Amino acid sequence: MLKSLLYYEYRGLRRVGTLLLCLYAAAAVCAFGTALLLSFLEVSDKLVFIYSILVMLYLALLVVPAVLLAVSYVLVIYRFYATVFTDEGYLTLMLPLPRATLLLGKLMAGLIFMAGAVVCTVAAYFTALGGPALIYDTATVSLILDFLWELLTASFMDAVSWVAFALTLVDLLVRGVATVVLGYAAVIIGGVVMRRHKLLGAVLFAVVIYYIRELLDLALSLIVGMVFFNDVTVLGSGYTLTVSILSLLLSLGVVSVGYFVAHRIFTRRLELE
Repeated sequence: MLKSLLYYEYRGLRRVGTLLLCLYAAAAVCAFGTALLLSFLEVSDKLVFIYSILVMLYLALLVVPAVLLAVSYVLVIYRFYATVFTDEGYLTLMLPLPRATLLLGKLMAGLIFMAGAVVCTVAAYFTALGGPALIYDTATVSLILDFLWELLTASFMDAVSWVAFALTLVDLLVRGVATVVLGYAAVIIGGVVMRRHKLLGAVLFAVVIYYIRELLDLALSLIVGMVFFNDVTVLGSGYTLTVSILSLLLSLGVVSVGYFVAHRIFTRRLELE
């Protein structure tokens, strides 16, 4: 049943996903072509206007993938809202599935969609920035690769630093999951608390949850600096490792609490209207 639900959610996101994929590809290809064109042109009095226009166009195209990533997130959250609190949501909640399975399926679909959006964003930036460099600036690319190799093999980073780096990467992944989970939780809480203005409630609770999360991160860094090291300016490996561990634990806690709240309300307090 969960597989069928994922397929249903996939069909709902397929059209918008295809459109976003085309926009990602168009932005990456246009940025790549603009960068190549800029490499051919020489700055002179006659071409300075055209060159300036192309530079502004290139910078604008570099912003597009980030904007599309944000749009993807908004669409995922709105899709969840539409399948819960609109006429489509009435049909969805009438499916012969436990509410917990419905919520899990929708969450998995949203996470898979956002993972695809992140991959497209990275691919778009690699095409727009790395593509021209691979063709016309191989020396710089070689220097970057040499630096990365030295970073991976050099001994100036001790074991504590490597553990902190790995934990930071895991924390970023968990934060991405937390972003979707908290978005769903905001929709559910806002829709239940503000029944007459469900969409407005979802937006308000999303803003509140976002600032609470940011305040927790800020408080975490300050507490670690003052309590454990008596100085917030200390940036040693011990401080970095401690912050990485606590930040990961905080992110895991946020995911757990957010999903628990969403699950509790979705399965027990959400009523058909």
